[in-house]
Amino acid sequence: MKWSNELAEQIAEDYGSGNHKIEDVCKRNGISKPTWYEWKEKQPYFSDLLKKADQKRLDAFKDMARSGLASLLEVQEYEEERVEYERKNVKVVEGGQEKMVSRPEIKSKTITKKRTLPNATAVIFALKNVDPGNFKDQQHHEHTNGGDKFDFSGMDTEDILKRAKAVKKLSDENNQS
Repeated sequence: MKWSNELAEQIAEDYGSGNHKIEDVCKRNGISKPTWYEWKEKQPYFSDLLKKADQKRLDAFKDMARSGLASLLEVQEYEEERVEYERKNVKVVEGGQEKMVSRPEIKSKTITKKRTLPNATAVIFALKNVDPGNFKDQQHHEHTNGGDKFDFSGMDTEDILKRAKAVKKLSDENNQS
């Protein structure tokens, strides 16, 4: 296919939609993948169109991600149907002869409404990204001794280990009683 501004605009529009890979956009518009990269390098107009299309594509991907996340955060309701069958013998006439045939017949039918809860990982992801001040991985651990905070300042490793052994000994004694 020969270069034209109209073709470049169509290609950029297809690409910017976010619905197609570069390879698919090329096929849809009758150009090869090497032609895409050649035009991108040698045609400033095409290059500029693709830069704008990249932003549209990113926005489209964000919308798709939000939509997918929204569906993962919803309670899903569905109906489950359970059917039990039993065999019944029925008289059938075939070729002028009567014979007994066993056929399935519905014994009972139960419809149960069910719900699935939102995807827990999606909920955590959403909370961490929507409200990171209140929902984040916290690495702060407070260590106390009967409500009093331990003060490790000015202590070297040996002193801290001695204190830890003493606390462990007290803990073990309390667990035995």
